[in-house]
This record gives sequence, C-alpha cells and structure tokens, in this order.
Amino acid sequence: MYTYEALKRLAKERGCKVTDFVALAPQNDPFYTGSPGERALAEWFATLWDRFGYSDNVHIRRVHYQIVSQDPPMQLERILTSAILRYYDNGLSDRVSAAIGELARDVEVVRRDVPSTHSGEISELRRRYEAIRAEFAKRVADYNRNLGVLWETITEDLQAQTPDLDEYPIPTGREADELGEGLYNSQRNYLEQIEVYKQFQGK
Repeated sequence: MYTYEALKRLAKERGCKVTDFVALAPQNDPFYTGSPGERALAEWFATLWDRFGYSDNVHIRRVHYQIVSQDPPMQLERILTSAILRYYDNGLSDRVSAAIGELARDVEVVRRDVPSTHSGEISELRRRYEAIRAEFAKRVADYNRNLGVLWETITEDLQAQTPDLDEYPIPTGREADELGEGLYNSQRNYLEQIEVYKQFQGK
C-alpha cells in the first residue's frame, strides 16, 4: 500500500522527487498521507473519539458540535500545540547557529592561512607589478614630452604656412548694363514710373 513513508522510500530508491508519484496536490492526494503533522492531528482526534465514547456510525458534524459545546470549552489550541510539539525540535535553531558559527570560524582560518603559504609568490608578483608601474609611468612621461614638442612644431608650421588673406582679394560684382535711364528711378513720380514700365513691355 502506498503511504507517505512508502512514497518517500520509493522516490529515494529511484532517485526522483516524491511529487513525481503524486497525482493530486500533496495535501489532497489520498495516497500521500501520514506526514508527522497529519499523524499529530489524527492522534488528537482519536483521543477525542475515545473521550466522547464513540463507536461507529458517527457523523463528523456531531464530533464538531460536541467539541465546540464543551463546558468549559475545550482548549483546542493547547491540545493541538501539545500534539504538534512532539514533532518540534526546540534546540534545532541553537544547533544550526552553532554550526554556522563553527563554519564561519573555519572559513576565516582558511582565508588567513592559505594566502600566507604563498607569501613569497605574492611578494614577487607585487615587486614585478611595481616595476611595471614605474616603467609605464616613465614611458608615458616620455610620450607626453614628445607629444608636446610635436604639437608645438605643428602649430608653428600652421602659422608659417597659413596663406596671406591680402593675396586673395574678394571679387566684386560688375556694373549692370542699364536699360536706357534705368527701369526704376526713385526720382520719377508714380505716373512717370508706370509709363516707363509700359514702354519696357512694348505697350
């Protein structure tokens, strides 16, 4: 028969997940029952069943009504808590914290000790780095000096070879060939100017 424990064993044997054998949601599948929490609730319910003297043919609603109508009221929270705490490890948190602390201390020892075993190699690499850094600084300084000298030379050559603008006179427009006294003359009055336009048009 497949149960909670049986399905867990089967999954471990076949190297897969338990949910691969569960057709419904884990909380609804009838074969995936019997977890520690479910057992605690079942034992609590069995205790009530015996306490109330039930035998068979008892509707679950009757159990519910009898639970809520007890005088004094049943301390459901206390009963459930007592049942669940049987499966709760109160010291687990402290043990986990202690294990984390131990791991952190061991990691710190490794972090400190391992590099120290390579201190000679580290020192040599640092020496080489400083030599490369000094050589690089020297070469960059030489480069900057050469660049400055070249830029000054280019500036002087540009100034020396820049064309003289006086040697490039700006062309001026030629005088127009007027049509007689000119098509427009501001000294004419309106009628005189109209007459000139008509003559130009051949009218």
